[in-house]
Amino acid sequence: MLQPPVVFVSQASLIFGAFAALFGLSVGSFINVVAHRLPKGGLRSLLGRSQCPRCERPIAWFDNIPILSWLALRARCRNCQLPISARYPIVESIGGILFLAAWAAQFWGRGNPEYTPRLVFEWCVLSSLLALSLIDLDLRELPDELTYSGMLLGPIAVAVLPEILANTWSYQKFTAEAWPGFLRALITSMIGLAVGAGTIAAIRSVGTALYSKNRDIAVEKENANERIDHFLCRQKPRHSKEQVHLWFEERLVSRIVDGKVEHLQKEQASLRLAGNEIIRIRIVKEAMGFGDVKLQGAVGAVVGAEGSFLVLGIASFAGAILGTANLLRIFFLLKFRAAARKRSRSTEAWQVARAVGGVLPFGPFLAIGAAVVLLARQPIVNLLFKLW
Repeated sequence: MLQPPVVFVSQASLIFGAFAALFGLSVGSFINVVAHRLPKGGLRSLLGRSQCPRCERPIAWFDNIPILSWLALRARCRNCQLPISARYPIVESIGGILFLAAWAAQFWGRGNPEYTPRLVFEWCVLSSLLALSLIDLDLRELPDELTYSGMLLGPIAVAVLPEILANTWSYQKFTAEAWPGFLRALITSMIGLAVGAGTIAAIRSVGTALYSKNRDIAVEKENANERIDHFLCRQKPRHSKEQVHLWFEERLVSRIVDGKVEHLQKEQASLRLAGNEIIRIRIVKEAMGFGDVKLQGAVGAVVGAEGSFLVLGIASFAGAILGTANLLRIFFLLKFRAAARKRSRSTEAWQVARAVGGVLPFGPFLAIGAAVVLLARQPIVNLLFKLW
């Protein structure tokens, strides 16, 4: 009977693993600050002291210890006594888990539990992915400060650490062995950047073309805005005005006048109407935002061309599973509320669930795929291409 291999973990390795987890908790606390401040004030906003987002008073160092301070304060600010979201300790815990997982991949996957520059590199990448995921979930956007910096610094880091992509197929096939290692890694990284960004850009273009649609409506000059707003609002189930405005504030409207197509914002569609005429409204439904293109480009620079396809596959699978689960969660929640009020509105509940729960940002799923490929690339390749 075969016995599993015995793995001996030295005391120094355990100490370093504990340090990785604790350091990840601290970085997770900082990522909370990044996700809150970066979209509002840019990089300069990250330099100030931590403060309560409600009363804006500075937070003392003993109230800023990851997880423990949140538990000690019973999830309330010491100054204003307002609740502190559970998101803060959750993000801190995720940071600790990610850093510990990177150390574990270094120990069991590569047999080198000690400090290496590659481990620090992976910590930086994982931290950026976590921050981008939080911002995308909050605001449906991926800030340029993180995506463009990833596209710039990714190839540089790979050139400094060629072993990151040294075992990839594109490294072996598209570069010559006589070339210096940093040059081969840099070229491989640039190919991955182009393939990753290009793939998402193509999917975005095709999806946007398929989901966008034109509608012709007759309007009068004096009530054009009201008719357009009413028409657009009917494309979604009725919710709060804030939700409707969020959905349609960036939509483009095309108006045909004497054979010329003018692209105007929705609010401007009636400014040049003369009398009664038919205007064409083009409802643009983007399959993906351009931030996803930049994010996948940065990811491709780190994991290579073939790695970017693995990331996309994992992201699509995770998005399908979690998106369906979120859709069903909202549907049954609305059904439960309707049953409590002795109403039966299954059709309306399903429409709301599709509109709200079926639309999720793709950035967090790309981040999940990137983290999995970054830390467990070889086991995934073995599973897909060798065991099957």
